[in-house]
Amino acid sequence: LLRQQVQDLTRASDTVKSDLTGAGSALGGHTHAFTKALEAAGRKATDIADVFTAQAKALTDASENAIKEASKVRSGSLDSRRDTVRTGEAAIGDLFTEALRHALGADVALLNGGGFRGDVLRPAGTVLTGRDILAELPFGNVGVLVTLTGAELRAALENGVSLVERKAGRFPQVSGLRFHYDPKAPAGARVTTVEVGDKALDPEARYRVATSDYLLNGGDGYQAFSHGTVV
Repeated sequence: LLRQQVQDLTRASDTVKSDLTGAGSALGGHTHAFTKALEAAGRKATDIADVFTAQAKALTDASENAIKEASKVRSGSLDSRRDTVRTGEAAIGDLFTEALRHALGADVALLNGGGFRGDVLRPAGTVLTGRDILAELPFGNVGVLVTLTGAELRAALENGVSLVERKAGRFPQVSGLRFHYDPKAPAGARVTTVEVGDKALDPEARYRVATSDYLLNGGDGYQAFSHGTVV
């Protein structure tokens, strides 16, 4: 069943790419400029919606064990409602950040909860279509890989939870790390613990972080990314 769902999603990817190509006038100018800058530097710009469809296509040739692992994603609902993605971990955020992290070969992936715009609760077993993916990620943001120190990554997380009481769009949806925070602590000092993989965050170590060009350019207050180096 999952293999059939993946094949259906793969067939929808052509429609997704066609829609993206025809939506150029709707994409932000910063996205086009950033894409050209990356290409001029010999780097590849990756549309986040295409990342997900590409990951789905790869699953069609995966082993049965990989299919079983992927099916775990579908064991629960996918909730992209505003309050969910802006106040805590969301399965839809896990799904897309995990795809982005693997596609770019990163240690960690971080996307802003406000970037998810589907605002819908999809029950377990729902087949995601190309239209669903575009509904969730309508802005045409470019996926980028940047290196950050542990201290800079922690600062990014602090920014992400700094306005959680207002349900701000900056709330971080992440992959590859776990963190805890105290929402009652002062903004800027809320994150209590961070682990990357199974190790505590090292403030001086450098980590490969997958994110969007919007956040890299300081969107939603993510100034910490401006200190990183684009890979």
